[in-house]
Amino acid sequence: MKHILNIVLIPSLIAYNVYAATSLDSNAILNSDTTLARAIDYDMIIKEQMEATQEVENQIKSEIDGIEQELETNKEAIAEATQELNQNLQQQSQTREDVELLDLAVIEVENEILQIEQDLEVTKQQIELTADELVAAKVSLDNHYEETKERMVTMYKNNRRRFIEILFSSDTLTQLLSRSIYISRIADYDDKLMRDFATQHELVIAKQQQFDLEYMQIGLLHEKAVVKKEELISLMEHKVEQILELENAHEVVAGQISALELAGAELEEQISAMILELTKLSEVQEELQNAAEDENAARIAAQAALATAAAAEAAALGYTSSSSNIFSWPVPGQYYISSQYNSRSNPISGLTEFHQGIDIPAPYGTTVVAAAAGKVITAGWVNGYGYTVMIDHGSGLVTLYAHNSSLNVSVGQLVAQGQNIAGVGSTGYSTGNHCHFEVRLNGEHTNPWYFLED
Repeated sequence: MKHILNIVLIPSLIAYNVYAATSLDSNAILNSDTTLARAIDYDMIIKEQMEATQEVENQIKSEIDGIEQELETNKEAIAEATQELNQNLQQQSQTREDVELLDLAVIEVENEILQIEQDLEVTKQQIELTADELVAAKVSLDNHYEETKERMVTMYKNNRRRFIEILFSSDTLTQLLSRSIYISRIADYDDKLMRDFATQHELVIAKQQQFDLEYMQIGLLHEKAVVKKEELISLMEHKVEQILELENAHEVVAGQISALELAGAELEEQISAMILELTKLSEVQEELQNAAEDENAARIAAQAALATAAAAEAAALGYTSSSSNIFSWPVPGQYYISSQYNSRSNPISGLTEFHQGIDIPAPYGTTVVAAAAGKVITAGWVNGYGYTVMIDHGSGLVTLYAHNSSLNVSVGQLVAQGQNIAGVGSTGYSTGNHCHFEVRLNGEHTNPWYFLED
């Protein structure tokens, strides 16, 4: 941007210096068409430079608007990323709470497994004891079986008739009673033996069933606890993976936010730099405006002074508003005046200036005639004036007809009063079709109305 400003400023300073140098010699300005053109060029250059600086200012403002929009988008992206980051943190927090609950559940299951293992150890001991009891019961059963078998054999061999014979073979009542008691005891013993055998058999069966049931229950409890522990561990591992993913995502989003914040800071620095350039540009515009106004004021004052001197000289020579006028109207049939011989705002540059002639609007190509007889001294392009005709009428009087669309005379040609010399146009520094008519007396512009017919 500074490079652009330098391009804009350097020509304007040159133009200012050129005009400032020429403005020191007022006679040179008024006596030289080239110098007059320079004065007009200066106004145009000032306007062009003002427009150029305004264009640069608009460009900077447009770039600032673009950067501000980009900055706003950047801020929105940061806000979205920050929201995403907060959601990520909430998810991490929730997932960590889930992991903590899972940790507690795993601990609880591990305690259950420990209790089951302790119960299993106790059950194993009980099983071992039951196994010993079972072995003992089987041994006792075997013993009872042998005894019962032997007794059954004896009973088979000594059937009940044998007992009756023993009873009735008693010699005395006492013997009979004694034998009866003996036989009863034998029968009771036999009954008890049978009952003990049956009891031992049932005990063995019950112990075996108890052993099988307890072993199966303990095995099922242990398997169930192990499965539950594995499920919890798997779930906890999944939660840990989620935390790692969330942490990685958090790092990515945090990195994005840092990059966005850095980009935002760079954009703000660009805006600050551009605002500084705008401030400098405003200062340059103000300097240009002040220089133009100062130079223009000096030029107007000089031109006004010269106009006063020219009027005095014209009066001394007898050319006054009340004297007999010698010039005919330069654009027959067109009498409207759009700009008088006085100070005005330049229609192109907008700067205040002293208008050195009168402007007569007319349609394109309207005939322009010689205000008086004389000799053509200029017929061609004059910078600022466009296609221009100047006629020397003698006695220091020269008329000028500017901004023409066509020229009908040439340099050195003698023309008569009222002769067609050009066509109305809008060449040079002009905003519309018109004839700019000037009268110069001894090289100095003067009021044309002193010389024109009523």
